[in-house]
Amino acid sequence: MEWFELSIATTHQACEAVGGVLLSCGVNCWAVEDKADLTDFMQHNRELWDYVDDSLLERGEGVTVKVYLADNEQGRETVLLIRNVLADFKKRETELDLGPLSVKTGTVNEEDWANAWKKYFHPIEIGDRLTVCPSWEDYDNASGRKVLSIDPGSAFGTGGHATTKLCLTLLDGMDCKGKSVLDVGCGSGILAVAALLLGADKALGVDIDLNSVNVAQQTALRNGVQDRADFRQADLAAGVTGKYDIVTANIVADIVMRLTPDVPALLAPGGRYIVSGIIDERVEEVVRCLNANGFAAEKLLQQEGWAAICAVRA
Repeated sequence: MEWFELSIATTHQACEAVGGVLLSCGVNCWAVEDKADLTDFMQHNRELWDYVDDSLLERGEGVTVKVYLADNEQGRETVLLIRNVLADFKKRETELDLGPLSVKTGTVNEEDWANAWKKYFHPIEIGDRLTVCPSWEDYDNASGRKVLSIDPGSAFGTGGHATTKLCLTLLDGMDCKGKSVLDVGCGSGILAVAALLLGADKALGVDIDLNSVNVAQQTALRNGVQDRADFRQADLAAGVTGKYDIVTANIVADIVMRLTPDVPALLAPGGRYIVSGIIDERVEEVVRCLNANGFAAEKLLQQEGWAAICAVRA
């Protein structure tokens, strides 16, 4: 289905007023792109991010309000109405800084929203034993690899990002046979399911996002390991009990460091703790945290500005 995309250029000050105009035109849903929101998030949620795409930081100070309308007769009438009402509003409003209040119109395809990213996701061979393959592609498995089929939807974890590749490489290089695995921040379930395909006996994945938990359950089902996998909603390892041979956490540096003091109680003797989502500049900081909690870095892998560490209890 085709949709009209209206991009209204305005200011932070006038954003709510523009929303009022849209409501008066019968539009009750829109998206706001405001650099001030990004700046506020970065200032007050430092522990949730390490890397921000340069294109976001380079965005100007203006605000863009985006509206999507069906490409049909009613949609065309609404587009014209919005243009006319905004033009009248700009003439009448003298107190607010409205910015240009210009309207650009384009079209998008609904299928593009849902599937455009898929063209960049192809089978990925990891180490000597594992291949991650999107569910919609065929893979000629002549070498007899373990093939992890995945359709991540909106959950993080396709195997394409360096942090996930690094974690999978560390798992591929381990003897997982008969092991138990805890994956904190499981996302699509890719690490837990990979460990099971590589011989692990059971895996528990936890994630604060319920959608990720649901996607992870589907990943386990798609790969025939659902009887050995359990996924739950939790804030990090809150409520998790037991001992695990392998604990993985592919998150970000600050969250890894927040989690690490709780890991010794969950790690079986001789177990391994794999952490990733760490930009190169913060590796030493994370290693210091690991050392302070009784861990020693056994292996460090780096790729594309990211790092993953496999640690053992010192």
